Amino acid sequence: MTIFKEKKLSDVLNWIPNIKRIKPIDIKRYTVEQGEKYPFYGQQLINNGVVDYISVDERFLNNKEKNVYLLIASNNHSISIVTTPFYIKEDHAATSTLGHPRVTVKSALYIKGSIQKVFDTSFDYNAKALQGILQNTKVTLPCSDEDSNELDWKYMELYVDELKNKNIKQIKKFLSDKGYEGVENTNLKEEDYAILEKNKKIQFQSFGLGDLFDTIKRGKRIKSLDRIEGELPFFTAGVEGMGFSDYIGNEEAEVFPQNSLTIDMFGNTYYRGYKYGADDHVTILYHSNNIYSKRVLQYMQTQINHTLHNKFSYSRNFYPSDAYDVEIKLPIIKKDVIDFVFIENYMIIIEKKILNTLLNKI
Repeated sequence: MTIFKEKKLSDVLNWIPNIKRIKPIDIKRYTVEQGEKYPFYGQQLINNGVVDYISVDERFLNNKEKNVYLLIASNNHSISIVTTPFYIKEDHAATSTLGHPRVTVKSALYIKGSIQKVFDTSFDYNAKALQGILQNTKVTLPCSDEDSNELDWKYMELYVDELKNKNIKQIKKFLSDKGYEGVENTNLKEEDYAILEKNKKIQFQSFGLGDLFDTIKRGKRIKSLDRIEGELPFFTAGVEGMGFSDYIGNEEAEVFPQNSLTIDMFGNTYYRGYKYGADDHVTILYHSNNIYSKRVLQYMQTQINHTLHNKFSYSRNFYPSDAYDVEIKLPIIKKDVIDFVFIENYMIIIEKKILNTLLNKI
């Protein structure tokens, strides 16, 4: 039966001795041309701590056996998992290298999470996890049974597997909801790069918001004290939550159509893909015949935001009447004919790039 216990790190993991370090200033001096490149680790929070991939003299190379180690930085408390030979920055032993004969990538991920929990609550810039302190730091880890001090390595692996499968399922559903069959479908294809090239050469024309939308109106004020709890999302001016204020059920609230744009008093523009209400600090724009797709409106949203940037504030509010003076540039097939097909394709590429970046981070 698995039992969770508080264990000192020095009781469950081994500090790997004789780690060889290199000063960044010496990398060029000892670089081996045409040599195999390995990760160079420093104390940074992104990219699993990898600063670069380099090839230098073998005297600086660690972990030729390709063991699984955890690198724990005392200054910023970053934790990196290494599985290959590696180089590490000279930092006066501020980074500890920990291992165990039975540790795997999955169990290392579990242990990393347990250590990070302690770091988040007990350490900061003024309280660093120096080697002596780190060795005596207690973390909660699963043990095989009440009387055993042996870690339950199988439990940790199964737990991480369960998390992985759960996350993969969520990612697949997220992509499916966006219309993508898999991660590989978010990669740009040859025809996508052709559209990006076309964007550099395509002809643009300025269009007034009054010509693009046949409805431009102000929201209706409903004071906080007068709001009734309900299901209609209600928006005001602001960036946080795209101006979300509350869910209301007031009968007097005007319900604005989905697939529309809002511009708040500061000029912040948002696409709304759902029915909603808004107060009098918000201008609503839509076409009564719903002639624009979601992606076209999102393209317009970006252009409006660019045009209105830094032009409105507390002392100079945006009102519906201001919308008629706003012009945005849109791609055209010919004079006065907007190229909606190009906009759709272009926005799909932007969506792919954003999703791909997000998935890489995940």
